Amino acid sequence: VETPSYGAKMSGYSGGAQANEDWLISPQIDLTNQTNAKFQVNQALNYASGNLNLINILISTNYATGGNPNAATWDVISLTNVPAGNNWDYITSDDYALTAYEGKKIHVAFKYESTTATAATWEIATAVIKVPGVEGTTDSKGMYFIYNSAGKWEAAKGVYYLSVSDYDSMGTASGQPGKYNNF
Repeated sequence: VETPSYGAKMSGYSGGAQANEDWLISPQIDLTNQTNAKFQVNQALNYASGNLNLINILISTNYATGGNPNAATWDVISLTNVPAGNNWDYITSDDYALTAYEGKKIHVAFKYESTTATAATWEIATAVIKVPGVEGTTDSKGMYFIYNSAGKWEAAKGVYYLSVSDYDSMGTASGQPGKYNNF
């Protein structure tokens, strides 16, 4: 399995396991005019020591953007085809139907917890909302966040992310330098 060179990574390990709770929360996703939407994630999980319950993917209809995630109501997404928790194999989940959220606006959250005994490393390569009737390839671009002087994470401005198609356009007949989506 080829390891993606992009995505989100969460870990509570810093010279040993540390008690920790982290949230990665999507912008608001508007499903008010969507039917039969589905969610899918490609992820890897290692060092979980059998404590897979410390890693959760959640959906909320009442999370206030920028607010305290613990003040919102979250539903756990129970995915099939997930990582075992003891290797770096990236696993793409089966589609998860979002029919319960049709006509609503949602946030998807990736909640990571660690303890002083277990500090897994969770890597999320992609998370996708699929909507019937929307066709074609996607051109994923990442976001870069900066920890500001006020002690908050904020999206960096003026940053351009090279996509797979950007790298491909730079390649020669032999595929270099863009063949492996790097230089």
